[in-house]
Amino acid sequence: MNADWVPASVGLTYRLGEITLFNWRSRGFAYIRHFTQCSGGEPAAPENQQATMGDGPFLFRSHPVAEALPKLSMDGRWIRYVPRQYKRFYVNLSGDFETYLNHFSSKSKSTLLRKVRKLAEASGGKIDWREYRSPEELLEFHRLARELSSRTYQERLLDSGLPGADAFKQRMLDQASRSLVRAYLLFINDKPAAYVYCPLESGILLYEYVGFDPAHQQLSPGTVLQYLILKQLFDEGGYRIFDFTEGEGQQKAFFATHHAQCADIYLYRRTPWNLLAVRAHLGIDGLSRRLGDALDRIGLKAAVKRLVRKVA
Repeated sequence: MNADWVPASVGLTYRLGEITLFNWRSRGFAYIRHFTQCSGGEPAAPENQQATMGDGPFLFRSHPVAEALPKLSMDGRWIRYVPRQYKRFYVNLSGDFETYLNHFSSKSKSTLLRKVRKLAEASGGKIDWREYRSPEELLEFHRLARELSSRTYQERLLDSGLPGADAFKQRMLDQASRSLVRAYLLFINDKPAAYVYCPLESGILLYEYVGFDPAHQQLSPGTVLQYLILKQLFDEGGYRIFDFTEGEGQQKAFFATHHAQCADIYLYRRTPWNLLAVRAHLGIDGLSRRLGDALDRIGLKAAVKRLVRKVA
């Protein structure tokens, strides 16, 4: 098998807004090259390796594209589905932290530093945050972050909180034994208020799991922790990129120095069942987007989103 491909659970999550309805998954293969190592264009299924890889499905996650692709198209025996296209944000970690701060506008920089000072004042003058690297440290991080993650909307609504499964813990400990994980917790009143978990690959830190305690939202703990992490990475040196991974977001765009246009591209064998499942995902996604646009036009989108997260 080509080293660029790994066996994976390939599937789609059917969501209405931030509410997960159900998942559809099957065993397939995922392309694992980092987006900075891929050329733009439209990737194809590895037809020359059918004997070892079978009929897929195949997933190209966050593949760089030169232009927008159609959401649904047919390519010979394949259904090509592109549910998400987005800017993938990242921070170039070369240089020093002061130079990095200067890429912000004076207003943005002032706002960021004010948030840092506000949280420090609420914490008795000093921000309590910690980095975790060793297997022993990561076990402590996982215990504390799992407790926090269970209270976040990322886990309750999006099913994207820090995993508690033994398989994840084993992978975490294996990576930690090879110094391939950086994890961070910020505390308020001695209790975890925000966490970030980052695998490390070839000098690239991946923003894999993140969450904050909604009870402290007014203190912006996630923003402050991100500021502290980037300062330490610049000061420590030896890293290439802090990669905010798939999807867009206000905080990602705020902290990033660069971005690339990327897409999640699924290739399914052209069968009636696969086409029905893909069309259903496309339809639910379109309905969700139209509902969001309608709420936005009447000025209720943000309020409804806050209500849903509060109820969750």
